[in-house]
Amino acid sequence: MNGLRKSVLVLSFVCLIALGLLANCAQLNAPIAGNKSSPNAVGPLSVGVDGQGGGASVDRPKGYAHVTATFGAFLLCSTSGSAAISLDSVAFPKGSPPGVAAWIRTVTPDRVSLAEEGDRGHYAPIAFGLGSPPEFSQPYVGFETPPGEFSRSISGVRVSGDCDEVSAAVSALGRSQVPQTEIQELVIVIPSGKAGARIPNFTINYEADGEAFELKVSWDMVVCDRAGRLPYC
Repeated sequence: MNGLRKSVLVLSFVCLIALGLLANCAQLNAPIAGNKSSPNAVGPLSVGVDGQGGGASVDRPKGYAHVTATFGAFLLCSTSGSAAISLDSVAFPKGSPPGVAAWIRTVTPDRVSLAEEGDRGHYAPIAFGLGSPPEFSQPYVGFETPPGEFSRSISGVRVSGDCDEVSAAVSALGRSQVPQTEIQELVIVIPSGKAGARIPNFTINYEADGEAFELKVSWDMVVCDRAGRLPYC
């Protein structure tokens, strides 16, 4: 396996952290020019990882000219318990493939509590793999639909989970326990043709206590081309 290629959906965020696959995801959290924030202000929204950048890729299955892949484990949380965070939109760089979209996957303690103990780990955050929410019903998908509630509604979504509490909730799932906090996971869905597709970063536009911020996440997401020429392929 070259780089971080993976052809199946990985559901254990805990394992990802252990492998260091998301430890290099860079974030730039800054106020939008012209608003009333201090020029040096740092917004309170986080996706749970930071560092100097990195990436992941998904192998293209044989026999399919067009495939879709999902990249997740971007855990929405607040670094300031008192901030009122409301999402506005998720923007992708110029040249991104048509149809790329952001979804929110929500996992609640009540829903996890209804699952058998041995099945609770299925609620862990998505890493990356083939298919797209909410059903992951494409014929080239070889796993069960990840449980949880999927929504394409980004605008107005409120983020209140403390980052430490969200991290503890994910760790609880890794131990087949019921989390104490709701988990909101941002997932990015990328369609591609034979030439593959690549998105090197994305930006979350949001408000915190009435001030506008943008969080740029530098994480290379690649659906491999058949020739394997794209990064991480």
